[in-house]
Amino acid sequence: MIADELVNIVYEDVVKNGQKYCFILGAGASLTSNIKSGNELAKEWFEEWESRQPLEASNFREDNYLNDNYGNFYSQIFENNFKNADVKAKKTLHHEIIKGIPSSGYYYLSKILSQIGNLVITTNFDYLVEDSLYTFERQKAFSVSDLNHAVHIEQFTSIPVIAKIHGDTFLKPLNTSKELEELKDEWDKKLKELLFIYTPIVIGHSGNDPDLMALLKNSGAEKIYWCLYHKEKPSKKVNELVNALNGSLIPILGFDEVVFLLGEKFNFASPNNDIERFNSETKNKFDETYENALKNVKKELNDISEAEIILSNDLLTITEKLSAMFDTFKEQITYEHADLGKEYVFKQEHSKAKEELLLALKHNPENIEALFWAMSNYNILGDYNSGIACCSQIIQKIPYFYPIYLFRGVMYLSKYESKEKKDKVDIRDLRCAIFDFIETQKLESQLTVAYMLTALCYAN
Repeated sequence: MIADELVNIVYEDVVKNGQKYCFILGAGASLTSNIKSGNELAKEWFEEWESRQPLEASNFREDNYLNDNYGNFYSQIFENNFKNADVKAKKTLHHEIIKGIPSSGYYYLSKILSQIGNLVITTNFDYLVEDSLYTFERQKAFSVSDLNHAVHIEQFTSIPVIAKIHGDTFLKPLNTSKELEELKDEWDKKLKELLFIYTPIVIGHSGNDPDLMALLKNSGAEKIYWCLYHKEKPSKKVNELVNALNGSLIPILGFDEVVFLLGEKFNFASPNNDIERFNSETKNKFDETYENALKNVKKELNDISEAEIILSNDLLTITEKLSAMFDTFKEQITYEHADLGKEYVFKQEHSKAKEELLLALKHNPENIEALFWAMSNYNILGDYNSGIACCSQIIQKIPYFYPIYLFRGVMYLSKYESKEKKDKVDIRDLRCAIFDFIETQKLESQLTVAYMLTALCYAN
């Protein structure tokens, strides 16, 4: 069977029979959205482990015939590289996931979830499905990463449901063998219930995840469509599973391409039209509520100096914006000390970095690059007041650059939490953090981390 045949079968089945379909997404569905595959991450982590424990890693390689199949041993490599380093592990995953930007395929997936089949089962930690649903459909999803919440899935059948069977990167992602072993029993019953109703279409999975394979094998699904990328050959386990579930193997070009074909078949509009409409509606909504919201926030935070927010439609990337901003000041200042300071920050020689950056700022207190790297250095040193002051100076010059509000909010929150440990809590720091995260959301409404941090502040 080829992709066009799958599309026709799904279309006929949905239109004529009212059949429900769900998507089971793996890491391969996130590749074109700027998120690395499990194999790529496992390879990087193995190399880190190998650099620290060469003998131990070498033995592991020999015992498991490790070649380029790092993804097959994702959990074991994760455990060995991040042994007794939970915080580092979480930060590493957050760093990778936050870079994700939904590819074009997620536009059509958001349409499908809103209008045809409303269930995604995924082993991914990312927020690509949630982000695309809100961006293109103004649709909120019921995202489930905990079995305690999974029992309520039936109550939410009218809205898109995202079942994250390996957890959520901002809550408790499951990576170790023990965690994933416990997962099997917990999700087994729920998946049986879901796949009794939904016909699964698997995209982005190689079949290397033994826990997912076991769950699917025991699911009782009457049929399954397993999509394979390009000339990828199915593993023995995939063949056995597909045969057991009376399924079909579908060769596809990629996630974006097969979901695009489904979207075209159901005659969904071009993404350009929806993006323009969404941007127009968002701008109108901001125009309607902006003055009132800003006044209310200022009243609540009366100890914070008045801030001006400029909504920019500039389409330059953050890097290009930074470059353009630094060029504006280039004729007025020299970058000798700022460049040295930046190098010391990267080398983690923070005392030397502080010394060079102070010299740069003494030469010109409005040196944007020096302020930026001084802010970063102060944050690492835990000198949050100085870092916040640097952010405030940058905001005076560039009031529309949302990352600075985000950075300042993070430092206010860190300052609050550090005082909390010493029983010297100042609620104003928490209020200032909320203010900055709200400003970030206004300037960049699709930045998921700003909403997560705001929720964290309110939880405090």
